[in-house]
Amino acid sequence: MLTKVDRPNDSDLHQSSAATDQLLRNLPDAIVVVDQSGTIAQIHGQFTDVFGYRPEELLGESIMQLIPERFRGIHSGYVSMFFRSPHVRPMGGLDELSAVRKDGSEIAVDIMLSPLVTSEGSFVVAVIRDATERRKAKADLHRIAYFDPLTNLPNRHKMQHYLNCALSNFCDGLSCSVAIATLEIEHFQKINDAIGHFNGDALLKAVAHRLSSETPEGAKLFRVGGDEFSLVIPNCGDVRIIDEVVRRMFRRLEVPFNIDGRNIHIAAQAGIAISANHAASADDLIANASIALDGSKSDVTRNIRIFDPMLRVQAQARRKLDEELAQAFENGEFELFYQPQVYSATGKIAGAEALLRWRHPVRGLVGPGAFIGSLAEHPIVLEVGFWILHTAAKKAARWHDMGFRNFRIGVNLFPMHFYNDTLLRDVEKVLTETGLPAPALELEITEDIVLNSGADIIAPLKRLSEMGVGIAFDDFGTGYASLSCLTAYPLSRIKIDRSFLKNVPGTGKNTAIVPALIALAHQLGLNIIAEGVENAEQLNYLAECGCEEIQGFLFAKPMPEQDFVDYLKQFDAEAALAEARLAG
Repeated sequence: MLTKVDRPNDSDLHQSSAATDQLLRNLPDAIVVVDQSGTIAQIHGQFTDVFGYRPEELLGESIMQLIPERFRGIHSGYVSMFFRSPHVRPMGGLDELSAVRKDGSEIAVDIMLSPLVTSEGSFVVAVIRDATERRKAKADLHRIAYFDPLTNLPNRHKMQHYLNCALSNFCDGLSCSVAIATLEIEHFQKINDAIGHFNGDALLKAVAHRLSSETPEGAKLFRVGGDEFSLVIPNCGDVRIIDEVVRRMFRRLEVPFNIDGRNIHIAAQAGIAISANHAASADDLIANASIALDGSKSDVTRNIRIFDPMLRVQAQARRKLDEELAQAFENGEFELFYQPQVYSATGKIAGAEALLRWRHPVRGLVGPGAFIGSLAEHPIVLEVGFWILHTAAKKAARWHDMGFRNFRIGVNLFPMHFYNDTLLRDVEKVLTETGLPAPALELEITEDIVLNSGADIIAPLKRLSEMGVGIAFDDFGTGYASLSCLTAYPLSRIKIDRSFLKNVPGTGKNTAIVPALIALAHQLGLNIIAEGVENAEQLNYLAECGCEEIQGFLFAKPMPEQDFVDYLKQFDAEAALAEARLAG
């Protein structure tokens, strides 16, 4: 049932007006009503809090007093347009508007305009909110999202956005091309560990400053990773231009950095890609520069590589190999082969070197040269390394139980053992679980491990040596390690590389080098084992020079476990028979 509504009387209207006034006063925004001439007709809300004026100071005055001078022309035109086509809308971009307070300072504001038509004429109602805190919070979020807090350089996300814009212009025919170079500091993690993370951060800031100083006008520098930076040059299709810029940057980085009173020397590598030649999307361009960077890391002859499609093919092959290696370990496709090590004087077996092989389900038996380099950098390397160590020690302990009490097993180490400080713990665990005596285990380290790890590896090696574990220097003389390594590291044996046995015995330089190495080792109290011995002449020559042990095809190739066990038994029986004959 409908009820008749009475017309409100004057008392009701007065109460309604008072309620409206109370509502307007409590609004959190400033409300300004402006007529068509731009004169302020009414003021409500928190006007004084926002602008510092009392309402009576501006009633009847021009709204332009609240508008920064540089925006007054734009504002006037916008208001005129609004009167011609009125509807509720925000004025301008929310991050672009500013207003002037009574004290002359500017504040960020958000403004919403609404039309108001009364019997007295047409007006604009402007609802104005102080946006200082909101805009500051948004700017802070933007900086967190798009800028590196350490160096203040734009980050990878910002670069992605920048490249998308630049390549979009390129696709529209507005630019020629975009060039990108991705740079990485060599061995930064080791430097960081050596000088401490605080000083490492200081070094990165100093690197960023130097790179920025060499960044040409119009180019952009980004920090895209821990020790990785990217230089982007728009309108650049000539690889020689960005190559020269990168070389200038590298020359600046060659000057030592003074960090906490120490001179730090660094080097860098870079990969370069050009959009016109190498990619049409930001993702492809970034990926190709990274692929070229990886190419520079694997090429010791140059520290800057230009992307070419073959590098992508190689990268895809490496990625496929990495996937296969992970699957191989999971499926138990790795196995150990063993190559005997023999006393040169008596012909008895001193031990064996455990060598990794991969029994591939399709390709058959795969030698280490095809995969060991990739495995050394693979995330599973520590697991595989422990498996090798544990398996070799377990087999050697079994052979000890079979009666070969003086048998020693040699195991090659991966560099990652030292970078992750796991070696000492792993060896102790293996010896405990397998029961192998510590002197029956010999760990082989290469010059690469020594050079890349430096003095950090000495302490764990000394502890292992104190436990009785042997430490052999593999392939000594083939790299760049100095002779001082022989005294600085707790070595028990040096392994002469097979390359020194070419044309030995004979008249070549190797004939002089081999006895010199043997004599040097003996003077330092170290034993010697020669690898790659293939004939009796080499054996006799090495024995005459005092080389205690030999290893090579003259006695046996590396062989699977069961073949090696049969070899041990046969070799032991033959040695026993020979001794019996001599005794008889």
